[in-house]
Amino acid sequence: AECACLCHGDPPIPTWAWDPAFEMRKRLGGSAFMQRPGVGRKAIPIESSCNVRIGDDYNFPIFNAADVKEVAENLKNSREAFQVATTADGGLAAMTVGGGNDSYSKEPVTVPVNGKIGGISLLLTGGLPDKPQDYDYFHSRTMPKVADFIVTYANGKTVTAPLRYRLEFNNWNSQASGFKSRFVLRGNDAEGRNYSFYAFDWHNTQPDEPIVSFTLKPTNVGGVAWGVFAGKGV
Repeated sequence: AECACLCHGDPPIPTWAWDPAFEMRKRLGGSAFMQRPGVGRKAIPIESSCNVRIGDDYNFPIFNAADVKEVAENLKNSREAFQVATTADGGLAAMTVGGGNDSYSKEPVTVPVNGKIGGISLLLTGGLPDKPQDYDYFHSRTMPKVADFIVTYANGKTVTAPLRYRLEFNNWNSQASGFKSRFVLRGNDAEGRNYSFYAFDWHNTQPDEPIVSFTLKPTNVGGVAWGVFAGKGV
């Protein structure tokens, strides 16, 4: 179940005490993912693959330059120390993909890795449904797959994981993370609305095989876009 309360941004709510989806997952025997003490993390640069400026986009939180600076600082101070990219005019840079008739990239986006790692954590959030009539579909139990996360190894083999709405990620204005993701940062945008960034953790079952890259491939499900803001190799 999700929890909700009336929040008008005064005073701002920087974080919730707990994440309902994450707590339920722990009770069902799930792992604490990559929050284990002593786990080393190294940034995966995504700047060259960013294709959208977030800040004044109707489908994502509204941020001014001061907000972006604060968000970047808070993310740098998170457990994962995510390093986000910013644009020259003070926006938040992201790799965004979508499907259907929305305005986001429908082409796969590839990020080079070139190394041996135990897993990848992506900082991401989802856009809101494009139209009011889409809300019933995206908030139902369908949990549609919006994209594939494809890892390519040096030996040419690939591994694919689904990215599904309300499972591996959720929209930025949701009260709970996806059931297979976790909260990283919560706050209020320039209009006082609550926003959330989540982490999707992919565990590598072949840690001795170098990874060349990972690709985000849209599945052309219209109505919801999503953006990746940072990556960490573990």
